[in-house]
Amino acid sequence: MRHNLSPSPLSKSWCTSSRPRIYAEVELPPEDFPAWLLIADLAQRSHVPPALAPDTHTGRAYTAVYQLVSTDGEMTARAALHGLRPDLLKIFLDRRRAAYDAPWALPRASAAP
Repeated sequence: MRHNLSPSPLSKSWCTSSRPRIYAEVELPPEDFPAWLLIADLAQRSHVPPALAPDTHTGRAYTAVYQLVSTDGEMTARAALHGLRPDLLKIFLDRRRAAYDAPWALPRASAAP
């Protein structure tokens, strides 16, 4: 029996060598995958609520990312995540900036009339 060993789109996004729109200065350890997934795909929020996160540093970082994406980047949520994992905050901000600068994004209001 042959198995299809081709990588899924999700695994392609997770691999540092092929991240299309997420550029991290450091390679993330595997235990950060749930937090990264929240940043990469907001629809995943409903699958693992923060109450199920372990009471570890990684679990607290997951909870902070959950709060960040749930509040659309509120400053207090940013500060909380920065205190725990500044690298995950950078990934969130880089992804948000990339979406804002995307050619399909809504037009920005002009500063001059």
